Amino acid sequence: MKRFVILIVMACTGSDGHEPGDLDEVIGATCRDDRDCVSECAAGGDFPGGFCTLPCRDDGDCTADTICADTQAGICLFPCSANAECAFLGASYFCRERRDHFDRRIFVCMSD
Repeated sequence: MKRFVILIVMACTGSDGHEPGDLDEVIGATCRDDRDCVSECAAGGDFPGGFCTLPCRDDGDCTADTICADTQAGICLFPCSANAECAFLGASYFCRERRDHFDRRIFVCMSD
């Protein structure tokens, strides 16, 4: 009986309770300032409405579904390969080329 209940919970919530692309106060939610986020609020033209994120030096500093971009001294962003993959963030977000801290070319969701 316990297995059945556990399987139902996993089916309803996902195995870890977090699905890629979920927006929360850690990564992706809109914000006015750092108090709206767990760590920091990236603001400005690249992040209309603000964007909760984490500072990083490499991908190991980011959540499992984000990567470290050498933007604003290093922040975690959602990776992408096409604009459609950024639609969950809103109409202002697109797949843009940036660099990581090792000067490798990466593609992340940002505004124009």
